[in-house]
Amino acid sequence: MLIEFSLNAKNVSLDIPAYYRLSDVLRDKFQLKGLRNACEKGYCGLCTVVLDEKLVYSCLIPVFQVRGRNVMTIEGYAETEDFEDVYQGFKQSGVHLCDYCAPTRTLTTGILLNQYTRPDETQLQEIITTVNCSCTPYETLKKGIIMSSRLRQRRLK
Repeated sequence: MLIEFSLNAKNVSLDIPAYYRLSDVLRDKFQLKGLRNACEKGYCGLCTVVLDEKLVYSCLIPVFQVRGRNVMTIEGYAETEDFEDVYQGFKQSGVHLCDYCAPTRTLTTGILLNQYTRPDETQLQEIITTVNCSCTPYETLKKGIIMSSRLRQRRLK
């Protein structure tokens, strides 16, 4: 089946069986290694991508469902000003993520900060638990997210 969609702001197409998982297509066909295929059940969150401005687990999405839609991975997100807010916020707060979760944790934090410009405690909890990795203590992540939020607010003034 011919699948055409926007990937990191570029139109792409490929002829592939419709049932392939989006996570496999992104990693194997487009060499986008920032997302992981860890649990393949939507539990760990390490395969998260942005589909039409919403976070989704790409391991649960058959590739035919992205036809005509917009997909963004950490590789595309890293080209935005929003990425720099999260990167600097984490750096200034002493957040040290493992190589396994860092791409997805950065992406999910940035996208959710678009929704929650000044996250409250419940929203912070949601941002932190979107990715299931315990490499960084909760309080450290919380500080990093709050700093990222402040940097974004300053930049957007």
